[in-house]
Amino acid sequence: MPALPTLFLASKVILVLSKVAIFIHRNLKRTEAKAPSRKETVVRIAMARGVNEHTRAPKLNERHFSYSEVLTITTNFGRILGEGQFAIVYHGYVDRTQVAVKIFSPSVAQPYKQFSDDAKLLTRVHHRNLVTCFGYCDEDSNRALIFEHMINGNLEHILLDRNANILSWQERLQIAKDVAQGLEYLHDGCRPPIIHGNLKPTNILLNENFQAKLADFGLSKIFTIEGSTKEYIDPEYYFTNKLTEKSDVYSFGVVLLAIIASRPVIDGDQEQAHIIQWASTLLGRGEIKGIVDSRLQGDYLLDSVWKAVELAMACASRASIKRPAMTQVVMGLNHCLAMEISRVNRSEGTIEMVSVNFGTGVVPQAR
Repeated sequence: MPALPTLFLASKVILVLSKVAIFIHRNLKRTEAKAPSRKETVVRIAMARGVNEHTRAPKLNERHFSYSEVLTITTNFGRILGEGQFAIVYHGYVDRTQVAVKIFSPSVAQPYKQFSDDAKLLTRVHHRNLVTCFGYCDEDSNRALIFEHMINGNLEHILLDRNANILSWQERLQIAKDVAQGLEYLHDGCRPPIIHGNLKPTNILLNENFQAKLADFGLSKIFTIEGSTKEYIDPEYYFTNKLTEKSDVYSFGVVLLAIIASRPVIDGDQEQAHIIQWASTLLGRGEIKGIVDSRLQGDYLLDSVWKAVELAMACASRASIKRPAMTQVVMGLNHCLAMEISRVNRSEGTIEMVSVNFGTGVVPQAR
């Protein structure tokens, strides 16, 4: 008989535990339903910061400025940042944010509506490796574009100024990758695709973190090809009179060689004046170290250099059909960068996970 109360008590305990388990299970389901996924959390954080996946600049864009506003922004054109064949760039402020204001020469012949349409397009294209266009002015013959200010200037200055800090091999690869990603977005992320048409080191700008961004993209309709720098222009253009995505790939190949060598694209002191001829001769002899900036003093992984040089030469092929797409170029640079980061980490005695997507693109063979 004593066993009956014990059995009864055990039954009650089991019943209570079952109810508790059901309660916990229901609450867990409610919590899971309410809890945002990791992706949702990232999106909410991004929205809270006011950015999208491509990291937008301060929200000044898509503004139409009057000429009097441009005068105020630039303090009556008080400080020149740069000067080109068709425009002068001035420093200025919009809502306490530093900007660069490109004032076009009246000699730039373009119908009012076409300039307005092109300018509006620029304000709507956003990517972390493209200089943001905040707005424009098209009042009478006064035409201007207002861009984010890039504090470290242009890449040509960094590469050729012997008083500037020397970029490491890893930094050069990262800058090259930034440029490649910007072009990849213009070609594959925009509909219709945007052809840069005038890629060169002076149109590659660097922010405070030395992140590279493309400037003057989408302005090929504003500038004639005669205003572009000839040594970067696709040789096929002179037969077809047409610029394509592969034209930008050619220009990138020339730029990549300039990044590797820290050498002018046209050097009158060299037997082979153009950088492609010069690099091709050295590459044919297997003198890869002769192509790399001598100031690096061998502080790089040679396999990484081989791959980067071969990738540059593939991009600069005279026949456009032999040139890789920018997506393949990004993959190749990812490979070069991953190898160099691994070398640096080994030499510093550190361990770092390097995650890159190699895909199935053009990756030159290791030496």
